[in-house]
Amino acid sequence: MSGRERWLLSATVILAIALFGLLALDAWGLQLFDGSGVDYTRFGTWSDFVAGAFTTVAVVVALGAIVYDQRTRDADERRRVDAELTSMFTWVEAVETVERGTTRLLGVTWDVHVRNLTGAPIYDWVLKVGGSHRCRHTHGGLIPGDRLFNIPELDDAQPGDLPEPTLIFRDRETRVWTRSARGQLAQDNRDDLTCAHGS
Repeated sequence: MSGRERWLLSATVILAIALFGLLALDAWGLQLFDGSGVDYTRFGTWSDFVAGAFTTVAVVVALGAIVYDQRTRDADERRRVDAELTSMFTWVEAVETVERGTTRLLGVTWDVHVRNLTGAPIYDWVLKVGGSHRCRHTHGGLIPGDRLFNIPELDDAQPGDLPEPTLIFRDRETRVWTRSARGQLAQDNRDDLTCAHGS
């Protein structure tokens, strides 16, 4: 519900309460347009009216505070659940190969790490690194913990030439997310989990 819709709903409720109050005045012996006075035995004294008005305001304020507190707690819980469901991370790490018995560097391979901290397996995922990818069709689900993928296409590449890996996955609430190696997370409304191995 947008802010404008909430404002219109609040205004409608206030107007409905005011209209009900005007219609209920006759029950207290008040006739607005006939010039009759207030029947204090039925309506109450001015101090009774003021006390009742302040009590009503106090109840409304208390109810508003309860509703606000509940909404705040709900939003905090939603953020906590989202953080847990999307705790998937990826990064690239260099592995140097040296000649046995010497320190001569033979080459560098690059491994892509995927860490699943969601507490449950992720079965629907695609890891894209440049023109290469790894996915559920060839590697199964990503169980909680660390998973390592060697990308031979990156062997001996310079750090500045490495493409940034991107992990696309579906959480337990069936939402699709994209996580970059920089840690940036975005909901992927394109549902972009297709790859060369399947749809």
